[in-house]
Amino acid sequence: MDVLTLPGGRRVDYLSLMKISRIIKEQKPHVVHTHNTQPFIEGGLAALICRVPVIVHTDHARCYPDKRRYMLMERLLSRHVNRIVAVSDHTRDDLIRYCGISGKNIRVIHNGIDGTWSSGPVGRLQKLNELGLRPTDGPLIGLGVRLCSQKGVGYLIKAMQLVVKEFPKATLLIAGDGELRSQLDCEAKQLDLDENVHFVGPRLDMPEILRILDIYVLPSLWEGLPLVLLEAMAAALPVVATDVGGNREVVRDGRNGFLVQPCDSPALAKALLNLIADADMRASFGEQSREIFESEFALPRMVENYEKLYLECLGRR
Repeated sequence: MDVLTLPGGRRVDYLSLMKISRIIKEQKPHVVHTHNTQPFIEGGLAALICRVPVIVHTDHARCYPDKRRYMLMERLLSRHVNRIVAVSDHTRDDLIRYCGISGKNIRVIHNGIDGTWSSGPVGRLQKLNELGLRPTDGPLIGLGVRLCSQKGVGYLIKAMQLVVKEFPKATLLIAGDGELRSQLDCEAKQLDLDENVHFVGPRLDMPEILRILDIYVLPSLWEGLPLVLLEAMAAALPVVATDVGGNREVVRDGRNGFLVQPCDSPALAKALLNLIADADMRASFGEQSREIFESEFALPRMVENYEKLYLECLGRR
């Protein structure tokens, strides 16, 4: 299968609609599938102009209310495409509430990932050494995210101040980069967490890092259905996450992890402390994470659902 890429950049490309239309006319696809707002507006319009038989759009969620012109365009376009896909029930509700899209035209298909990487041994001591961390018998808590305000990492750092009072050897590993990295690093130092909070930057070995963690944590302020939670569950990790977006559809509170309210460092700390103090609970939650992942969020299931949707729409045409 050929992959064609349009040059991207920070500047708005006012000719993108024409470029996409030209590609559609050349390739003559039976299905055009767009993801998120701008591609929906440009790709969806191009597909309509070129009379593509089937147009499907997936919304991966965002912080509402969005720009009014975006929500209006999505509402208008939704009336002319075959199906809108939401990655979670929460995303579906937002599309109905804020964009005015008819629920009859929305299908929920949960994200899925390939979890085959999650098996096999990983040398913990060797990996810690690669990450520049000293071996410790304390719990290793971690996450891999873009360091921006959405992810709420500042609240997690404040929670770690409470965690280390009871478990001084607890370690938080933060993988990723972003505009808040320097600020978050300073916050950790100001709270005297130099020995407990470690920023390891962007990593290409996250599958291996996940397999040496004891707990995965995601303190986001808003989400769609985050793939990082699916990765953590594929690695059989207990999870602590905020009760936002589609997180509740992934983390079953009290079964494979704990859900807490966003922006609540004490609640975040309490959930982490409960898991740190109970090794049997961590093991049980980890097993449940893997089972839920295999039954609901493995890649073949998502692919099958999209294939059924394409064929259903093509059959109608």
